[in-house]
Amino acid sequence: MGRILSCTSVTAILFGMTTLQASADVTSADVWDALKAQMSVYGNVTASETNSGGSLSVSDIVMATNVEDINTSTALSGSIVFRELGDGTVAIDFPGSMTADMTVMEAGSAPATISVTFAQQGMTILASGDPGAITHDFSAPSMTYSLANFIVEGQPITANFTLDLTDTAGSWLSEGTATRRQKADYTISQIAFKGLFADPTSPDKGAFNGAINDIKVTSDSKVPEGMADLKPEELFTTGFAVDADMSFGMTTYDAQITAEGQATEIKGTIGNGSFGLGMDGERIRYSTQSNSVDISGAVTGLPFPPVDVHFDTSSLDFLMPIGKTDKAQDFTAAIKMKGVTVSDFLWAMVDPGQQLPRDAANVVVDLSGKANWLVNIFDEAALETTKMPGKLESLALNDLEVTVAGASLTGSGAFTFDNNDLQSFGGMPRPLGAIDLAMSGGITLLDKLTAMNLVPQEQAMGIKMMTGMFTKPGASPDTLTTRIEVDASGAVLANGQRIQ
Repeated sequence: MGRILSCTSVTAILFGMTTLQASADVTSADVWDALKAQMSVYGNVTASETNSGGSLSVSDIVMATNVEDINTSTALSGSIVFRELGDGTVAIDFPGSMTADMTVMEAGSAPATISVTFAQQGMTILASGDPGAITHDFSAPSMTYSLANFIVEGQPITANFTLDLTDTAGSWLSEGTATRRQKADYTISQIAFKGLFADPTSPDKGAFNGAINDIKVTSDSKVPEGMADLKPEELFTTGFAVDADMSFGMTTYDAQITAEGQATEIKGTIGNGSFGLGMDGERIRYSTQSNSVDISGAVTGLPFPPVDVHFDTSSLDFLMPIGKTDKAQDFTAAIKMKGVTVSDFLWAMVDPGQQLPRDAANVVVDLSGKANWLVNIFDEAALETTKMPGKLESLALNDLEVTVAGASLTGSGAFTFDNNDLQSFGGMPRPLGAIDLAMSGGITLLDKLTAMNLVPQEQAMGIKMMTGMFTKPGASPDTLTTRIEVDASGAVLANGQRIQ
């Protein structure tokens, strides 16, 4: 993590001001000192400063870090000017274009380099507040980030990447000393992107382009001093924290890839969606959702139509405790894919006679519970010497749905776990609880698959025998239900009949 942060810190902080509220006074020196302190969290920062009245010009900015014998140097061209406006605020002027040249050096390897060029038109940044808490209000009609001049292990890489941002506006708060807090809230009308790459040793190559519209971002992070020098097991015990959420509108993309002489094109759209990420000393969270998703892929030269896939909704939610605690904490894990359809071409490959219903498929698995870690899970030595690094207290299946080809499986249930009994279930805590499952259309689907020779007759008979042992008929034709439970003695029962 330190290497990644050190490689991108100047661009993320200085250029990040271009993607970022006020009462007291700040001077040009105050604003530059705060910015320099923010960058210094990741490494040593040097620069040339020229002060003329209330104007401070900063140039030749260089940041150097050393993380696990990996030296990183980032040099920024051009000058940034901090101008006092006479009302307690400071304007920050960026040139029309400037470049950050990054070099990464590791013992025994040739340097790796990359250049990031930033260009802008009409950008304004106004700093206000007080030296301990400075807010930067920001707007920019047009900004462009261009990545080029890739050199890895001494060899030039044919690749470039460009981001064009339109109508960006918002604010960014920076405060604190030993621990720097950075809070941002901004919008971007559109991000257009494009890029290409080519393997210098083969004909393999690729190109891509696309656009993301109506982006809204909020973030709040705390970064401890000397973060680049922290070990993984120290990171979340020294105050590091981040919470970020983003929503976006219509998204389009198109990619062409040539590999081993075969050209493939993939294109798609997303109606709208969201993304969230959070980490601190207690928990980690991740969420993503995309709505109205269409993906199409085609291989040039093959006599097949494009393969099309559609999702009404696709989402993933994850929350897990990561801190060492004595008390159990909440966790969740959920994946949902609803309204999934594929092109008739794919269906025809397995069902040319159209015997199977081609209705949209759904897959939903929603879990939650309580658990806690007994050790620092980022400490490899502690994990290696601990037989039971954590405890599971409860687990609930909030929702289960698998619907495809006319058949549906649904379910829900919950269990608690006795961590004092590790014998009944072979070293696992003994569960107590039940899960209810229901299936509709399953036997009909099995019979159709058998008639299509996709499932052998013998296997179909075996499946029917097994379902007959652990299920009972439901209220409607071709429906089955079952209740799997574990009682206080540790016995496992299916519909009241003991099976273990």
